[in-house]
Amino acid sequence: MVADSPKQQDAGRGVPDPAPLGGLTVLDLSTSMAGAWATQFLADAGADVIQIEPAGGSPLRRQAAWPSLARGRRSIALDRTDADRAVLHDLIRGADVLVSTLRPRAAAALGLAPADLAALNPRLVSAAVTGYGTTGPWAHDKGYEGLVMARLGMFHIKERTVLRPGPAFPSVPFASWGAAQTALHGILAALVERESSGVGQHVEADLVRGVMTIDTWDWFAQLIGLRWPDAYPTTLAFSPDLEPLGPLIFPLLIAPTSDGYWLQFTQVEPRLFGGMMQELGLAGMFTDPTWKGLPVLDSQELRTELWESMICKVGERSLAEWKEVFAANPNIMAEVFNAGPDALDHGQLRHDGRVVVLDDPRLGPVRQPSTLVHVEGRPLSAPRPAPDLDEHGAQIRAALAGDAPAAAGRGPAPTGDVAPTQLPWPGSPSWSSASCTRRRTGRRR
Repeated sequence: MVADSPKQQDAGRGVPDPAPLGGLTVLDLSTSMAGAWATQFLADAGADVIQIEPAGGSPLRRQAAWPSLARGRRSIALDRTDADRAVLHDLIRGADVLVSTLRPRAAAALGLAPADLAALNPRLVSAAVTGYGTTGPWAHDKGYEGLVMARLGMFHIKERTVLRPGPAFPSVPFASWGAAQTALHGILAALVERESSGVGQHVEADLVRGVMTIDTWDWFAQLIGLRWPDAYPTTLAFSPDLEPLGPLIFPLLIAPTSDGYWLQFTQVEPRLFGGMMQELGLAGMFTDPTWKGLPVLDSQELRTELWESMICKVGERSLAEWKEVFAANPNIMAEVFNAGPDALDHGQLRHDGRVVVLDDPRLGPVRQPSTLVHVEGRPLSAPRPAPDLDEHGAQIRAALAGDAPAAAGRGPAPTGDVAPTQLPWPGSPSWSSASCTRRRTGRRR
């Protein structure tokens, strides 16, 4: 473990002591959102995350989200010199986790392939987050978010969100977020397993599996619709001419108030939809034969008339007036559309302590979401501002020069006659009951 970890500073700040991952050292070599999100959680949980950056800084520093993405970690800048390569190897020998976003060939060229890492530190849990995985025909292709989403047909699924015909680009990085969570699950599982075996594992995550874990409904709906189009007809919300089609558009109405605030209604149960129509003064439609089946209507003319009538009725009142309705009528469910930082003003987030203000030395106070997980109403650790480039380089180099790196982790290193490059893995030809015996020699007592 690298010396001078700052996590002891959390004591007395109302956070768990020690933090759940306190005492673990994580090396972050990633240069994408997926890697940054994974290590952000590890830092928030108390791990000493060291951001390893090129001399010019991580490309993520250009992101507006950098003050939040990189919070709670330390920074060291390393170049491709022999001296800095030695520093990196020393860091790897003393680390518990390494996260990278290198494609397989790039990792091998830099001596950071899984076998190389295992040779340097058999207890290291390494995680590679790539676009398409490390094997197969696409393994060496550039796995940028937009390319992965296009290749998987996700833009086609989102085509109904734009005015023009054809696919649409969703600006939310669904694939990267899903890949980050997949990597994180694997890292945490490997750390738990290491407590018994004494051996680290290599974890792989990619944007393909990432988007599949986060967009399951659209994938499944597309599959069913293509296989059984007659049994499960698909109804779009709007026609190409922006005429309302699907019946859910009415109970899930989106409409502006008289003073320009947009409301999202959620009246999906018949009782709730009836309450909404009553509040809008349109309940008479339920007894009018013209509107039989409401909100399921066969006539395009009636669907358009109903939609426009509901929008106009909502627009007759201000937001303040609608808030009075929400407070008095339990059958009306709606929320204001918040934009950007306004979402952090939500009363529930503030009550739960889910908003934190970090005093960034460069930017001043920066308000941002707190740690993803709280324990007993408290954050897992006290978040700290994102570091300057190489802010901790001298400190980390001095620690490495003054003390030989300790064995990583919270248990003894594996013993026996297995060389690091020959460590057996489940499913490999060398995996046997004898291998299990060797692994058990590292079990904690």
